[in-house]
Amino acid sequence: MIWRRLLLVSLLATACGDAVVDGDYRGEPHLRVEGVFRGNTGDATIRSPHLGILWSTPWFEERLEATLTPILATPLSSNFSFEIWDLPPISATFLDPFCGAWLALGTFVVYDDVDENGRVEMELEDEGLRILAPDTALGLGEVHYLLYTNRALEGCEPFPDLDAGFHVILAYDGWVGRSEKAYVEISLFPPQEFFPFSVEEELRSGSSP
Repeated sequence: MIWRRLLLVSLLATACGDAVVDGDYRGEPHLRVEGVFRGNTGDATIRSPHLGILWSTPWFEERLEATLTPILATPLSSNFSFEIWDLPPISATFLDPFCGAWLALGTFVVYDDVDENGRVEMELEDEGLRILAPDTALGLGEVHYLLYTNRALEGCEPFPDLDAGFHVILAYDGWVGRSEKAYVEISLFPPQEFFPFSVEEELRSGSSP
């Protein structure tokens, strides 16, 4: 695995918000995401659960950025929704030379900010992405990912043809497609050290429909 260095990840609550701020109409969000939590976190006490988008550049860079958002005061056992108002952080975008587009790829994660300090420390290892104590990993979107492209994609493997903007995509069993209704499923698990995701392997081995 190419990811080896210790990462200090700041959590930025930029992906959700109200349509009206200080009386000024912001227009329409880039994307509305709907989803559901599957499973549960067991009997452990959860102090400050958050739903987040973990942005990564798995093919070209040894770096990882995060934009993580609160779960909107929703129990982890229920449905959730949020709106995306801002573009991905510039540091999380990468130029795909085959597609001729700037892309950003996000993984949906759930974590417990146990010390409630608004930040987590992470370390990439062969087993996955370790979240360092006292914070813990609580959930993962196993097949749903968030993709941003600054231009329309056509014939850009492994992605399907897409308009410019944000899209929820699915990647599993060597197939990559689009979630038409921007719907996401996130699997919850008892608190643990790792986010056991393999977004690089899923997308590199995938093919568009």
